[in-house]
Amino acid sequence: KIFFDGNRGVRIGNVRALLGNWSQVSLELKCYHESLATAAASLRIWTDDKAIYRLCKALALLNEANLAMSILRCYNGATFGLRELKSSISYYINVMANDDSSRTVMASPPKIFPDWASHHIETFSDQFKGRGIRARNSLPRHCLILIESPLSVASSNVKEDKSLSFTLEQDMTMYDTSQTLLQESIISQIQRDQLLSERTSNLTDGTMTPPLVKLQDLLNTIDVANAPLLLPPRPEFFLSKSQPLSAEWIRNILNVNCFGTGDAADSKESLVYSVGSMFNHSFDPNCIDLSFGNAKAIATCRAVEKGEELTISYHSDPDVLKRKWGLTP
Repeated sequence: KIFFDGNRGVRIGNVRALLGNWSQVSLELKCYHESLATAAASLRIWTDDKAIYRLCKALALLNEANLAMSILRCYNGATFGLRELKSSISYYINVMANDDSSRTVMASPPKIFPDWASHHIETFSDQFKGRGIRARNSLPRHCLILIESPLSVASSNVKEDKSLSFTLEQDMTMYDTSQTLLQESIISQIQRDQLLSERTSNLTDGTMTPPLVKLQDLLNTIDVANAPLLLPPRPEFFLSKSQPLSAEWIRNILNVNCFGTGDAADSKESLVYSVGSMFNHSFDPNCIDLSFGNAKAIATCRAVEKGEELTISYHSDPDVLKRKWGLTP
């Protein structure tokens, strides 16, 4: 109702610029549903190369690479950005169509890589261990089975952490700055991002195991958690919603599911994943973590039999494993 041109109104060009900036910022923040929605809204006003670029990149990162490629082929834009995007998406489609895609991805990863899980793995529920991931078919050694971007990430300064920056909870659990910032970030984001709330609520808080969810329903795809199509993932646009997440619930979820990177000399990151958090720990794991930036990539480190649970090592320090997860050899 505000898209009109007049001396006292909001000019269409200003609205289009606002939507374009909103879409670009959402891309950089990895809020792909929001970027897709605002890029599509911008294209309803005027078609230009930048809006097409943002729309197609968001589609590709939401596992709609073929649709993005179809749009790029139909559109006659010739800017360098569009040509590069088209080349990147084409490479990704060709790589994933290859039977030996795992080795290719690890040797020369695509510039654009949405959340992806092998169709040879699945979620399962065990009476004693809770939920986990297992092989639907036999898997060879060095087989890539998952690449997933984090639900949320926070970083802190290592030197500051060493001096004082820790939070001590009533149960004497100590959180460093990055973990505290991650909790605050998620609490802030879920007020306006129902999609993050829905995906976070699928994680266990250590006391109650949520219902089993199919693997593909956990990945960041265009229809994950019944996300509204071409609308920002704000709470008012969702027809059904999970139970609201309290600050205590989020803290418990992160305490169980948070991953950390502490190898850098001056910074430390805390991250939480949707599918990656469902892998159980083993002192003799059959899978290893690889790195694609902040993305969690998991590959087998030995041959795996059909029906065998897929496991990783949560941490190399036995004291940390015992203190945080109560795990002993």
